[in-house]
Amino acid sequence: KPIRLENTVTNLTTATDDVVAGAGKDTIGAAVGTNSLPSNGTTAQAGDTIDGGLGMDTLKLSISGTHTAAQTLSNLTVNNVEVIAVSNFETSSNLDTIDLSLVTGVTEIGLVASGGDGDVTFSNVPNLMTINASAGDQTLTVTYAATLVAGAADANTINVSGFTGTISNLKVEDITLNSGTVKSTITALTSTEAKSLTITGDTNLTITDAL
Repeated sequence: KPIRLENTVTNLTTATDDVVAGAGKDTIGAAVGTNSLPSNGTTAQAGDTIDGGLGMDTLKLSISGTHTAAQTLSNLTVNNVEVIAVSNFETSSNLDTIDLSLVTGVTEIGLVASGGDGDVTFSNVPNLMTINASAGDQTLTVTYAATLVAGAADANTINVSGFTGTISNLKVEDITLNSGTVKSTITALTSTEAKSLTITGDTNLTITDAL
């Protein structure tokens, strides 16, 4: 039976979840533990279904533990959730990938906090969306579906605040980089198709590597 929410915060469980939110501003919490095992606290897993309903809803995904191999979160169905915010304090060098193939309605994705090994890749991103990078020094990679960025004038906005890592692989032509409340010294910004970069915001912003 679906879990019904409205203007609330709820957390997924280690079982298969079916969450149906209401018309309010809802937050759904989920976790990935060591090697994505439920026995290690993983609650975001294949087969889970989340419907955010109306309102501005957020899926907060927390990654922790120590993986022994690269991990991919896939077959997670998410509809009508506008923001996916990831924090990654997992402590191995193994990459965490979040496959958005079954996601619709999201307008913002991001790595909002990370530790020393907190690299994150969003793959199969289904639509051009705002990217948020803050409070960390790791690599955030965004890979859009190939047909989505096949044009010659694709545009993307990236919000950074207190971010000192790398943002990579956007494959869009026009990038707007907005500096938020805390100054950022970005190691690198890479996009294989980039033609223009617009910088906005009121705080200092440095990009260390050549564009």
